[in-house]
Amino acid sequence: MFTRFFLFILPTTIFIACSNPESVSIDTYSCGDGKGNDTIKWDIFPLLEGTVKIYSYENPNYPEFAQFEKEVNINDGKTVISSSEGRNVRKYYYLSFNNIYSTIVSNRFIKVDSILNLRDLGGYKTENKQAVRWGKLFRSGRLNLKENGRECFNSLHLKTVIDFRTEKERQFRNRDNISASFIHIPIASGDLSQALQSIKKDEFKRGDAFIFMQDNYRDLAINYCAQFKEMFEILSDSLNYPVLMLCTGGKDRVGFASALVLSALGIPKDQIFEDYSLSYSIPNIRNEGKYAYQYSPEGQEAVTALLSTNKQYLETAFQEIEREYSSMDNYLDKALGLNKSKREHLQKLLLYYSPY
Repeated sequence: MFTRFFLFILPTTIFIACSNPESVSIDTYSCGDGKGNDTIKWDIFPLLEGTVKIYSYENPNYPEFAQFEKEVNINDGKTVISSSEGRNVRKYYYLSFNNIYSTIVSNRFIKVDSILNLRDLGGYKTENKQAVRWGKLFRSGRLNLKENGRECFNSLHLKTVIDFRTEKERQFRNRDNISASFIHIPIASGDLSQALQSIKKDEFKRGDAFIFMQDNYRDLAINYCAQFKEMFEILSDSLNYPVLMLCTGGKDRVGFASALVLSALGIPKDQIFEDYSLSYSIPNIRNEGKYAYQYSPEGQEAVTALLSTNKQYLETAFQEIEREYSSMDNYLDKALGLNKSKREHLQKLLLYYSPY
């Protein structure tokens, strides 16, 4: 078990023990199987000999309570951490390489079968050696929590859920006895029902779907500024964390909202688009189109276009912001009320120093 003292002394140890720490890069990755087993992988450049010590903790607010898991050779490149209690709970991992270099990692994808597209926005890095804190901000599609997923979901320790769904979308879904506070910020843009009706009539093709989605993202960027301003006000209060943002599919409204938050934190555009694209790699998102076989081939292509995370959709929103406000910074300030001082406050809440 490492202590709070260990965490405070570590930065000093780095500068004493390493003559040129800036020359080392560490990439880490973690994925879980939904049964309490996590696979952790790492790449270090230049290659190092030695060992990596791995510690785990369940609450991101209390890393000082981390437990020692194991010590393995750096050259192994990966290891598996299995829950000795057979519990499926969310864990965060602190990796210490030769007691010199350290990093934190967790699973980006959180496997709760009954919840669509649930993942953590932690770990993305700025260009000035900071990273988004793990376990603070999550995104997902609709909630339909079942008993077998409750332990994992509760281990997120959520305090606030920002729900972008309309009243019509919410009327058939309850809160599944979730203790977090729900804040509804309805955004009507992107209602696919009319488009799907047109597909059934064979009146809506793949090209129509692309135009529809691009118009949707322009609409999100320009006509829902009040809603996203309210979102940032919620995210600016430290007492609201951890926060989950959701919409029906967890792809478009939440995808754009996540892009705004990452932009405000100073995350480079390539990582923002990487996060946006991840939605389509999740099987339960792809399954949303499982009934498309009933449509004509053209209709099936249109459904695929509607459900995909084509980067051009998000790029259309960014281009509209550039056209109307000349830059993302101006948009955040003038349209969403997030001036420089408010952005710095948000960054203090959600970023931490991550040199490797």
